[in-house]
Amino acid sequence: MDGCWNVIGRLMLLNVLRGKRLRERTSGCALHVGQLPVLECVIASPGCTQHQLASRLMVTPASIAQSTKRLQRAGLIEKRVDEENLRCNRLYATAEGVALAREHRESFDQLNEETLRGFSEAELCELAALLERMIDNINDDGVSLNPPWKEKKHD
Repeated sequence: MDGCWNVIGRLMLLNVLRGKRLRERTSGCALHVGQLPVLECVIASPGCTQHQLASRLMVTPASIAQSTKRLQRAGLIEKRVDEENLRCNRLYATAEGVALAREHRESFDQLNEETLRGFSEAELCELAALLERMIDNINDDGVSLNPPWKEKKHD
């Protein structure tokens, strides 16, 4: 079982290195690296609620509340009161938010290409299948494994 620690350790190291690279590329930007999934989810699901975001991103409502507050202060999203339920706020990305998300997505995509450089299509498929098995081993909640910011439905 020593090999499993090596595998998990390597996955953790990969995550740390990718985060470092992304922070270097996006330093000085209004959008923090960890906020991109939140902003992309709002862009993909205009009018979603904070509760829906928390559910899709598998984080706490308190975490989403902080993120949306920061995104709103930065002018990247806006909250609008739901006309049918005045206690409910709906989230919408601003034009600036959409542009900034696109710019950040390009940085992420470039890093993805760099990370996977030199792998054949067969190797990528094999790696994806192995990672999928690992995910299935611990995903007993039946949670969607699709990137939540690419889903276009409301709860």
